Amino acid sequence: MLGGVFIGVGTGILLRFRTSTGGTDLLAQLLSRMTRLNVGVIIFMMDALIIMIGGIFISIETLLLSTIAIICVGIITSLCTWNLKSNS
Repeated sequence: MLGGVFIGVGTGILLRFRTSTGGTDLLAQLLSRMTRLNVGVIIFMMDALIIMIGGIFISIETLLLSTIAIICVGIITSLCTWNLKSNS
């Protein structure tokens, strides 16, 4: 959970200043501009899809821990980028 919080804060700060790590968050920024969804929510949905697909190949324990981590990342990133659209 703590790792998810740290990743969420880091990603949220990057997205707040309109930068990205070049991964799925770059795609999430583009999708966020085309939709009304918060970029953190889009990142969460993409990560959840990846974890669900990967669930076929990983153990249940790893799947549950990954799910907890992406929930923390999604919540914290959303909080960090909450008013981002109104400031643009």
